[in-house]
Amino acid sequence: MFRLALALGRTVKELGNEITSSELAEWMAFDELEPFGDAQADRRSAVGHWLFGMAHRSSDSRAPTIQDHLDLITPPDSEEYARRQHDRARTEVKEARLMGRVMSRMSKAFSMKGRSVAARKGGKP
Repeated sequence: MFRLALALGRTVKELGNEITSSELAEWMAFDELEPFGDAQADRRSAVGHWLFGMAHRSSDSRAPTIQDHLDLITPPDSEEYARRQHDRARTEVKEARLMGRVMSRMSKAFSMKGRSVAARKGGKP
């Protein structure tokens, strides 16, 4: 109710005197579909910082993630920070597995290509 009061420019007391429980439930459902407030603003800001970072990074540096920028905004002692760290670790594991598969396929493709080139030149496969 505090976030809603803040978003509407009202006090919690004013809002509590004027809003019905069904309207409050509708606002809560709306917030689930279309989040508003500081947390959502932080997410939007992180996306903007991520885009800027991607555009200005050197080609040999690690690509930043949106998560990197959210971690800068969210306090380390919060539950949200712990959840993001867990999600980040899972994502990094998935990315590493995918990269391993890609590298393996590329290695096989290049070794096959190398043999066929040698075979075409009459050399040993």
